[in-house]
Amino acid sequence: MKMFGKETFNLLLEQTNIYRTQINKKIAYIEMSELRKAIGIFMYMSVVSLPSTRHYWKKSMGITTVSKVMPRDRFDEIKKCLHLSNNLLQKKKDEPGYDKLFKVRKLLDLLNKNFKACADTEEIMSVDEQMIPYKGNLMLKVYMKNKPSKWGIKIWALAGQSGYIHSFNVFGDNLINTEGELGIGASGQTVLNLASDLPEGTEVFFDNYFASPGLLLELK
Repeated sequence: MKMFGKETFNLLLEQTNIYRTQINKKIAYIEMSELRKAIGIFMYMSVVSLPSTRHYWKKSMGITTVSKVMPRDRFDEIKKCLHLSNNLLQKKKDEPGYDKLFKVRKLLDLLNKNFKACADTEEIMSVDEQMIPYKGNLMLKVYMKNKPSKWGIKIWALAGQSGYIHSFNVFGDNLINTEGELGIGASGQTVLNLASDLPEGTEVFFDNYFASPGLLLELK
C-alpha cells in the first residue's frame, strides 16, 4: 500500500466508475473493497500463471485463493472497466499538449512520488534501462535484440546500490525534455532528468551509452 498508495486506489476507483458509465450503465457501481480485491487478484495472477483468466475459477484447478474472493463474472466486469483517466479529456495528436502517456500519466506520477517516499536516497546510484516485457499492440513498444525480453516497454531507471528503483521515466514520453541546452544528447539529458533531485556528493554510475564529456562536467 505504501508503494501503490491510497491516492492511486482513489484515482483508479473514480476513473473506473466514470468509464463504467461511459461503456455500460448496467454494470453495477464498483466499490473500493471490490477494486482492491481485483488488484490483489491481478498481482496473484502475475505470480501464479495459468493459460487463461478463466482457469482460476475452475473447480478442477483448486485456486480457491482467487475463486473465493470474487465471482468470475464480476472480476471480468471490473477488468473491462479498469481505467486511470477520462478518455473525453485526451487531446488529439495534432493538438498542443498531446500526451502519449495520457491514459497512465497520473499513475506514473503517483508511483514515482511513492517510490521516492518509501526509501532514503542512497549514496551510490545508477542510471540504466529496463524492459517491461510486452508483445501486445502498443505505440511505445520497442524491440531490443540483446535483452532477455526482446519486446516490451523500455524505461529509464534511477536505482540505488541496493537494487531499489527510486524513480523512472518511460522511453518515448513526449512530455519529457530529452534535448536540453547542453548538447549532450538525449541519453545524457536522461541522466540529468533522473538525477536532478539527488543531493550533492551522490555518486552516479552509468554506461558508455549515456556518457560524454559534457555530461560529466555538468554532473560535476
